[in-house]
Amino acid sequence: MTSERARGAVLYAGAALLLVAGGTWWVRAEPPPQNDPDLARWTVAAERLLPEPPGAEATKTIELGAGAGRQVDAPVDTGNQRVSVVCVGESETIVRVSLGTVDDSGRGLHCTDVQAPTHFEVFLVDHLHMNLNVTGSSPVVFRYSVVRIGD
Repeated sequence: MTSERARGAVLYAGAALLLVAGGTWWVRAEPPPQNDPDLARWTVAAERLLPEPPGAEATKTIELGAGAGRQVDAPVDTGNQRVSVVCVGESETIVRVSLGTVDDSGRGLHCTDVQAPTHFEVFLVDHLHMNLNVTGSSPVVFRYSVVRIGD
């Protein structure tokens, strides 16, 4: 065996070892599934409080972790829209909701399972952009829907 072949074999063996080690790390680094019974109950409550309205352009239920921030983008038709939101979770937890790309403090929603949905009437162009920030030490379930209003 020539020295070039030996170096090639060592290089390929090292690459294969690195690939196996990386794959093992990637599989083991996956967070464990969350089987939180509160989240399941809160999801049902959010869907009861804000059922999908007829003609909805976008509706989604999102689980948010404690202290999480998230951006939501949904394609919608251009025009006047009613955005309805509800948050279900521990009563001391608040989700701050701001619409658009401007950084502002937004509107705070207290997360309970008895609160009526909050509505925003806005003019949207092609998509809904919403920033969500959770303040509190508990995960929450957030649900929104978008319905075109007027003509």
